[in-house]
Amino acid sequence: MSTQVMAASRPEDVIQLLVGRRFGDITLEGCRVVGPVQSGPRSRLFRCTGGEIAGAMALKFFLTTDGERDFATALGQYAALERIAGLAARSATSVRVVRPLGLVDELACLATEWIDGRSVGATLGGSMSSEAEIRNGAKAAGRWLHNFHAMHRLADRPMSCAVMLANLEPQTPAVHALASNRQFAAGRTALARTAAIVAAIPVPIAHHHGDFKAENLLVTDDGLVGFDITAHWDDAVLLDLAQFLRDLTFRAWRPSGWLLGRRYRLIAEAFLDGYGAGGHPEWQSPLRWAQLHGLLRFWIEAAAAPADRIRNSYERYRFEQCVGAATSALLAAGG
Repeated sequence: MSTQVMAASRPEDVIQLLVGRRFGDITLEGCRVVGPVQSGPRSRLFRCTGGEIAGAMALKFFLTTDGERDFATALGQYAALERIAGLAARSATSVRVVRPLGLVDELACLATEWIDGRSVGATLGGSMSSEAEIRNGAKAAGRWLHNFHAMHRLADRPMSCAVMLANLEPQTPAVHALASNRQFAAGRTALARTAAIVAAIPVPIAHHHGDFKAENLLVTDDGLVGFDITAHWDDAVLLDLAQFLRDLTFRAWRPSGWLLGRRYRLIAEAFLDGYGAGGHPEWQSPLRWAQLHGLLRFWIEAAAAPADRIRNSYERYRFEQCVGAATSALLAAGG
């Protein structure tokens, strides 16, 4: 079947698409598919129950920005979850992540166990959340990430600033288009100016999450469960810390996330406290550096997406505000 089947997102098409396929010992024979329960520009998520499935199964189809099957991301997430399962089996640290059930790589379809719960992001940005709930949710996210990294810690080493800076060079049309933007240029200059100092600071290295944000942690009766783990390699732990804070910063500029802006300091401090970062003041400059670098990379990706005049105008405003603040914070940290 064509890619359009996944874009149409009809449950009956999913069953037809996967007829005869197996996820380990499980087939979709006699099961019920509902959804998409979650639909975005890069994926479609369906829920399956019944048949040979014990409990419920999640089926996630990965798409590229132009609607094609995203084989690389599907394979990457499956490999990451498989590696985490191996690390958890050998680790004394208890970290729960969603369990992979199988992969149909030619369809870019990943099957995992279905987890019912409310995301940490919903608590942090909820209009009815108390200050105690917000603080506890952010601290729990920090503790989960600390335990995740503790499963596979390596010797400290500096971040690869030279490689990261090379990712911001004008090699694509999106970077060329942004090069004349004052805030983008100032941010890139600040990174280049402080790279040598930051690259001399050793930081912890561990298994990399790759997409760590509050929306990718579910609160269940058994504690937090992580999902959408995209990386299957080791890297600086500060990159995952920076991702969480960077996502919080960007979402706070959206109309739906205005409460996050008011709560940013509370959330950030509780998150870093939960991780234990408060006892490492030497991390401040590398963390600020990683946050700014990530914002610029995200800006490049957004600029490369299909054009939408209204959305692009609003996104440019948000990025300019976020990057300007992150640039000032890095320089103030003495990076």
